Amino acid sequence: MIKTCIRCGKNFDISEAELGFYEERGLAVPDMCYSCRRQERIRRNAPVVPKGAGGWRFGRRGAGFGRGMPGIFSIVLMAAVYMVARSFFPVDGVDPPGIGDHAVTQSAVRTKTYIFRSFDLLVENYQEYGRDMGYVSEEKYLEAANDVIADPEAVHRKADSGDTYQRPETGEQVILSVDGYIEKFHRVEEEEG
Repeated sequence: MIKTCIRCGKNFDISEAELGFYEERGLAVPDMCYSCRRQERIRRNAPVVPKGAGGWRFGRRGAGFGRGMPGIFSIVLMAAVYMVARSFFPVDGVDPPGIGDHAVTQSAVRTKTYIFRSFDLLVENYQEYGRDMGYVSEEKYLEAANDVIADPEAVHRKADSGDTYQRPETGEQVILSVDGYIEKFHRVEEEEG
């Protein structure tokens, strides 16, 4: 059967098998050629975004402005990119931990930073142990405690009262509470037997 496309005016052929298919399913015989039907399907399934719509979005045709990605997703994506970039590049001339004078170690890229329960406990621990360990500030002392926790070579022991992380070669030990706060960071002296 030969029909004329109502959209482009070209003649197109519908085979007996195709006619049987449409009749069997109770569908109307197409009035448009295959090419025009395909273009119509694409047009119907494309996202409707007004021209010039602002905002950073992602859509079927890639990234760009006004392309169909929901606004909240773009905000979350931009925040994630900012956080990753901030962890690798200096901010206001201050290098992130692990970057600068020394090479980035595995412990410099952490998923979590542990803290003391309060600032007063940090100061108290620093004055009692940190100065003797050679740290010049509370911040460096806290950073070093997190380095011990993140060190894959550190010995990790779990207990009901909390976790301990110890570097055997230096004797540095961090004691964490059950709820994830640093209780103590000090150097353990080896007992001679």
